[in-house]
Amino acid sequence: MERSCTFVPCDSTLHRIFSLYRSNKLCDVNARQRFNEIPDISDTVYQVSTSFRADKRLFTRHPTTRVVSEHKYPFTTLPQFTLSVHPCLALLSSVGVTLDSRRSFPLAQEIHSFMMWSHFRIPTAPSPCPSLTDDSTASEDSLHTVASTHSKKHSAPDNAAKTRNLTRHPQIDGRKVLGVRHMNTGALDVVHVDERWPTKRSRVVLEDVTRPKNVVQRRVNPSRAVWR
Repeated sequence: MERSCTFVPCDSTLHRIFSLYRSNKLCDVNARQRFNEIPDISDTVYQVSTSFRADKRLFTRHPTTRVVSEHKYPFTTLPQFTLSVHPCLALLSSVGVTLDSRRSFPLAQEIHSFMMWSHFRIPTAPSPCPSLTDDSTASEDSLHTVASTHSKKHSAPDNAAKTRNLTRHPQIDGRKVLGVRHMNTGALDVVHVDERWPTKRSRVVLEDVTRPKNVVQRRVNPSRAVWR
């Protein structure tokens, strides 16, 4: 449910608050003054800001005489009030109502616009801790680390490379690979291979065996004469 009534500090207090905000914007971050360090605005009085329609009526009762009074639009007969809240906090909570108020509060609306992020930029304080490493050195070290890691993952030991080379080309440097049988002599040579890396399956050369040809026999029909 949206609020339709709020309390706004009086004009003298609004001027004091606006002066504080503009001073804090221009000065150094460490030299800013807190709003609760201003004692002269703590006992301010408040006006009532409403967004009621013209047919709305308000009633107030005096705290001492207990007399009830009626107030009609535009509610110019409303009295002033005192609150225990700080004026800066009360002004901050009245943003939505004062912008849509039936009664004009130009100074309060100007302060609200000043406090918006589009008008009030907070400067960033420099970091007290300097950089511990040089950016160029750190980037070079990181690139070297990435390159060394990549080479470790994709490089194989020298023994494995030699084993694969001998497997593909068994006659390099006069050496043979385990399981390769020579075509001419039929002898089987053995070479010591690193057990950490698997080798190809042994190649077996099958010699052609001369098989007897099938002899075609002619069937003789007994009913026919055989010429000799």
